[in-house]
Amino acid sequence: LQASLRTAHQAAPGARFAVVSGDLLAHSFDCRFKYLAGKSTEAEYAAFAVNTAAYVALKLKETFGATPVYVALGNNDSGCGDYTESSGSVFLRSLAANLAGPAAGAASNKGHEREHVVGLALRQFATDGSYSVRLPAPIVRGRLIVLQDLFLSRNYKPCAGEAATAAPAEEMAWLENQLARARSAHEQVWVMAHLPPGIDVYSTERNRRKVCDGQSPDLFLVGEDLVKVLTAYGDIVRLAVFGHTHNDEMHLLRQEPAGKGDKGDKGDKADVAAKMAVPPVVIKQIPSVSPINGNLPSVTLAEIDPQTAVLEDFRVLQANNTTGIDTTWSEEYQFSKLYKVRGYTPENVAKLLDGFLADRTGLAQASTDYQQMFFVGGGRGTLAIHLVWPQYACAMENMTVSTYRTCVCQSK
Repeated sequence: LQASLRTAHQAAPGARFAVVSGDLLAHSFDCRFKYLAGKSTEAEYAAFAVNTAAYVALKLKETFGATPVYVALGNNDSGCGDYTESSGSVFLRSLAANLAGPAAGAASNKGHEREHVVGLALRQFATDGSYSVRLPAPIVRGRLIVLQDLFLSRNYKPCAGEAATAAPAEEMAWLENQLARARSAHEQVWVMAHLPPGIDVYSTERNRRKVCDGQSPDLFLVGEDLVKVLTAYGDIVRLAVFGHTHNDEMHLLRQEPAGKGDKGDKGDKADVAAKMAVPPVVIKQIPSVSPINGNLPSVTLAEIDPQTAVLEDFRVLQANNTTGIDTTWSEEYQFSKLYKVRGYTPENVAKLLDGFLADRTGLAQASTDYQQMFFVGGGRGTLAIHLVWPQYACAMENMTVSTYRTCVCQSK
């Protein structure tokens, strides 16, 4: 933690803002606590989880000073356990106050307006962990919408003795409302959450899902609502940032092609044409600081066009060991240099992903480059993705069950 924060700050001392895409707490945090603490109450565990997450938030504030830091909560970030949370929990209410500094830093440059906006953001965070803030200058009309999509996970469960009050429908309604307001205000939006939408290829292959025989692939989330909402706002969403897999990944959210029922009257055709005209949404999944899966710790440095809020380029820095002790950091790769293209745009990403999909063996230069960078530090992670390259390439731009099945099964 200390080494990565120090490196991030030293490598980009003039950064306008920083983002953390979830999991402030360690894996199996509740198990570790119970083992070390012995007999304890649920309230004591919740308080300890809040204090630990608040400590990480404090180190972020100390490192970046007045630079705003925007934090999404992950599946481990709970006072109840992994993938477990309830609306308005003690954890969410207590942590909201500790994250006030990062949220307040860029809400607005005007005192009263800032207090009003931040108050609304923290009120929503205390309810379900989500919030919406303006991105700092010089980004023009920039907005960051942070979604706590733990409630959308296929593994989600409420805290003991409580009802699952934050239903996926409620989360999606909030997100769509925020996006609609941003569109009306002609804002340029980044969306950040922890759990990505789409197909969990690792789980699908591990569980031997027979997708071409009618079985559904495993999804990260409980359904496809997040895919549908984000793709509907591709005209304003410049980037979607996720974490969770600990790997360095790129994906593209496309609107699903029209079905047979869309060939009816002219009105239906016009509606379909309008939908298909909405640009795709590019996704950047950030590799982790934590080396728990055997990867080397990493931080990602981004370059953004302030006029368009587009991610122009990025560099990934990697540590030379997993301990943080006597660690040296070096550049693993730069997007523009590796792929010979500048601009992490829908057009450029689509061209790259289409090339990956056409390369069934995964042996073309761009494909092997991606596989090497997928798992920071290389090793077994690179081999793992190569073994399922056709399925993974399909999942990179086919984020629904139907489109993924079509892609995987047509290629056999």
